[in-house]
Amino acid sequence: MMLSGEDKVFADKLMLDIHSEFQKHSDMFITSILKKLMSFFDICHKSSGLPVKGTSLSARISSAKQVYKAARYVNENRTKKLTIEELSAISTMSRSTFTKNFRSVMGMSFHDLLLEIRLSKAVTELRYSHKSIAEIAEEVGFSSSSHFIRACTATYSRTPLALKKEMAERTREYSRKNIKQNRRNDWARIRASELQKEHYRASIGETY
Repeated sequence: MMLSGEDKVFADKLMLDIHSEFQKHSDMFITSILKKLMSFFDICHKSSGLPVKGTSLSARISSAKQVYKAARYVNENRTKKLTIEELSAISTMSRSTFTKNFRSVMGMSFHDLLLEIRLSKAVTELRYSHKSIAEIAEEVGFSSSSHFIRACTATYSRTPLALKKEMAERTREYSRKNIKQNRRNDWARIRASELQKEHYRASIGETY
C-alpha cells in the first residue's frame, strides 16, 4: 500500500530524521538500532502489515520513534539498573505496549539489548585496556564479576579472560602478518627500483 497525504509527509520526514541520526553516530549499537529502524520505516512505506493493528500508520511510526528513544536511553544509561517501568514511562506507553512494540521494532527485548550493549563495551575494554575483570564488570554495568563471566561465557562460549587472551593472540598474529607483508612490499619496491635503473642503463647503452 502506497502512503498518501499526511501519512506520507510524516513518514518521509521521519525517514530523513533517522537518516540524519544515522550519520551522526559511530557507536555500533546505536548504528544497529538505526539500521533496524530504517528497515522498519521502509516497510511502513510499502505495506500496511505492521505489528500494531487498529491504529493509523502515523501512530505506528510514532510508536517506533518512541522505541528508538528508549533504545538510546538504554545505551546511554547502560551502567544503571534499568526497569521496564522506567523505559515505558520514557516512551509514554504502558508496560505491555512498550514490551510488545520494543520487541517488534528491535527484534529483541530491552533486557537482551542492554546485555548486548554491556558485553560489547566489555569486549572493547578487554581488548584495549589493562583493567581487571572486576573493574570492567563494574564499569559496564554488571552487578558482579560472576554475572559478567556467566554472560560472556553464554554469549561467546569463552570466559572474559580466555576471550582477552584470544583477542591478544589475534592482534599479535595480525601484527606479525603486517610486518611480513611490509617486508615483502619493501623488497618489491627495492627490486622495482633496481629494474628501473637497469632498464635506464640499458637504454643509454651503458654496460656494467
